[in-house]
Amino acid sequence: MSKQRKVSSKAASSSAPTAPARRRAFTLVELLVSLVAGLLVAMAVMGLSRVATTTFHEEARASGTELGLRVAAERLRADLSRAAYMSTTNIQKDPFVSKLKGETVVDKGNKFPNGLAILAGIAFTSGGSAAAAATGELATEKANYSKVASLSANNGVAPDSILLGGNMTTADEYIVQSVIDSGGEGCGGQTVTLSRDSAAVLRLVQKVDGSPKSDAEATSALDDAFVPATGGQFMARIVDDSGHQQFVALCPAKPPAVTGTGTTIQVMISPDSRVLSATETGGNGGITGFAVGRITINPVQLVRWSLRRIPNALLDTGVAATDDAKFDLVRTWVDAKGNEVKSELIAEYATDLVFSFAYNDGTPTPRFSDFGAALPIAGPLAVPANTTAKPEQLRSVRFRLSLRTPMGDRAQPLAGPDGGFLYRYRVSDAGENAFARVRTIVSEVNLQNQFR
Repeated sequence: MSKQRKVSSKAASSSAPTAPARRRAFTLVELLVSLVAGLLVAMAVMGLSRVATTTFHEEARASGTELGLRVAAERLRADLSRAAYMSTTNIQKDPFVSKLKGETVVDKGNKFPNGLAILAGIAFTSGGSAAAAATGELATEKANYSKVASLSANNGVAPDSILLGGNMTTADEYIVQSVIDSGGEGCGGQTVTLSRDSAAVLRLVQKVDGSPKSDAEATSALDDAFVPATGGQFMARIVDDSGHQQFVALCPAKPPAVTGTGTTIQVMISPDSRVLSATETGGNGGITGFAVGRITINPVQLVRWSLRRIPNALLDTGVAATDDAKFDLVRTWVDAKGNEVKSELIAEYATDLVFSFAYNDGTPTPRFSDFGAALPIAGPLAVPANTTAKPEQLRSVRFRLSLRTPMGDRAQPLAGPDGGFLYRYRVSDAGENAFARVRTIVSEVNLQNQFR
């Protein structure tokens, strides 16, 4: 019994919990060192994250600039390719433009609107962006035009401007059914009625399935072609059955309209110009009573490309609204009187726009001009005739378009090659060392309509 009792006591004592062995803990110094090390690692991670975030934002801005640059360049290429398209290279010297008998200048009795009398495929002005902004119809443009000149001079550039003439809205020409003196109709000029025996006209008045459009829908389509911006007096070209062409100004008070559920499609002509008859031209083109149905009409417009400053409450907020260095690439409709009608912002933060031309001046060797250099033969026409302007000699145009990033994220300039090619753009006229990165595209467009 005693032996069993001893064994039970031993077993009981072995199953009882024992005190844990004493282990060495962190000292205060070790704890502080570990905390400092962890803090340093956290600071390093935050610093790297900040640098990475800043770099990401900078590259995102640069990528956005490159995307905007390519889109803007394609818009400009599209307009350049339409210079003199379904129009004339030089209205004053084109032998196929009908004139009043005995006249040498196409002014139709000095009644031509100014913009129509100087109609050409291309009218180039070296360094003309500042001047274009100065004469802009919008008060906001006039108030900011001097900044274009000052910032451009500060960066060593002088942006050009170019005026293009041609059919910019459609590839269609419409068969004419009749041309009559409308008396008090419209502006008091002639009325041109379009024939429905034309696929181009049917596209205006019918839907894809062949059902008729409403008069409002058809009129809207017709106006989109002939009057791309409200408030202006636009132009049209009339081609007779002999291949001669005439240019007329449209009535601004009564735009083209479709009535009678698509049965009557009319374009009103301003009394400032008129469609000449074969008798009035002395046989040099003109319409005859028997030519009706073999005459066509198509719209003609003028567009000006330039760099300007057009504040926009939706786009320019905060500091950007008063940023002196923010300019835009702008496409502006110009009407038959030479007045600017409506401006369209194509790209923000534009810094430079220059042009160069290949031309044929009658010598065996093709000639080329430098970017931004004045070229008299590419200059605008004038009334009376400008003998130095010969846009019909132009064969191709190169353009160099530059856009910058929205923020000046560089502290030093980076010199580019000669000729005004920019890598960095100073964004302040006060001389602070804040430079934005610049992205540039160079392209060439064959002027296939200039030498028809």
